[in-house]
Amino acid sequence: MAKKKYVLAIVKDPKKLSERCDEINVAENYAYVRKVINDLKDTLKANKDLVALAAPQLGHKTRIFCIKFADEDIKAFVNPMVTKVEGKCLMIENMDGFDGEYMLQRPQRLMVGYQMPSGNYNELSLKHPMSALFDKMIDLIDGTLFFKYESVGLPIDKDYYKASQEEKEELHKWYFDTYLPTRIKALEDIASKDEGIQKLQDKIRYYTSVIDGTTETVPVINGELDFEHSSRKVAEEEAEGRKEYLDKLKDKFGVK
Repeated sequence: MAKKKYVLAIVKDPKKLSERCDEINVAENYAYVRKVINDLKDTLKANKDLVALAAPQLGHKTRIFCIKFADEDIKAFVNPMVTKVEGKCLMIENMDGFDGEYMLQRPQRLMVGYQMPSGNYNELSLKHPMSALFDKMIDLIDGTLFFKYESVGLPIDKDYYKASQEEKEELHKWYFDTYLPTRIKALEDIASKDEGIQKLQDKIRYYTSVIDGTTETVPVINGELDFEHSSRKVAEEEAEGRKEYLDKLKDKFGVK
């Protein structure tokens, strides 16, 4: 007899999706990791319009998500992280439980690291649109997606779809050249008045410079340079620093 599939209700409450999910030790929690992945895959298969789903959307507070690739191939990412970012692209996004659509900058290309369901580490190179989707799912498990929509997203209404291609391109240029820098400057102004946030910003800039190659640092293990783990460790610390930084900003804005 085939095993019965349980399709869970999808969490849509922004408040419940605004907490950072914890990393999970696959070796110590193998059965639970498999359960979460099976829940995600079963729910994705039952909802043909969905292309990705994160563990917190099914009530699991852990850093796992699944993405549909070509030919309905569903790949699971455990403890995922971004190790390199290249370029930028513009996306129009929405999210169940959050009103409207938002124009948002996303990465054109990503190098990502993650654990497979077996616990083995793997790396993957993604380009648009999968890079943008992966970045969105990282925001979901970081609990920052809705904050990002509110802080640097540009609300889009139905008139956008009636506009000519020329008018859309003009709006896109305005978003990149004027709207986004203005919103980022507003966040930086808030941060400049808080010493704790300033220190976190400095920490994030340093880790980001290591990831993008501007600053090079490689750990020494047993007297030898350990190139294999340098980018992974830095990415983990950068993610944690960014989480602290965004939590402080969310407190400043009163976002729950």
